[in-house]
Parts: sequence; C-alpha cells; structure tokens
Amino acid sequence: MPLPEEVFLGAAAYDVRERKRMDLLGETFNDDCLIEIKRKHGAACKRDTLLHECLHGIVWVSGG
Repeated sequence: MPLPEEVFLGAAAYDVRERKRMDLLGETFNDDCLIEIKRKHGAACKRDTLLHECLHGIVWVSGG
C-alpha cells in the first residue's frame, strides 16, 4: 500500500513526500506542513515512520 499524498492533522493539511537521500527515516516540517519519508525502506517501516511523524505534527498543531 503506497503512502498517502496528504494527511490532515487537525485543520492542517500536510503534504507527504518520499525522499531518496535522507539521514533520518522521516522528518516533519511544521512551518511548511510537510512530512518527508525515506524512500529506501520497506512499506511497514514507511507506515510506522509516517505515523511517528504525524504524531509530531499533531503535537505542533495542538499547541504542545
């Protein structure tokens, strides 16, 4: 199953992109409403990483 192109975290729509060259498994850029996921890993790892990054975004949009 491919990753979604966009996720909604509260009222914010975050674009989801896969990047080929990254030092981390994923990264959240809250000011840009962007989540980047490392392309090289398997589907399960990407899903887990997306969930992790969404949690960062949820904390951000909730003011935490």
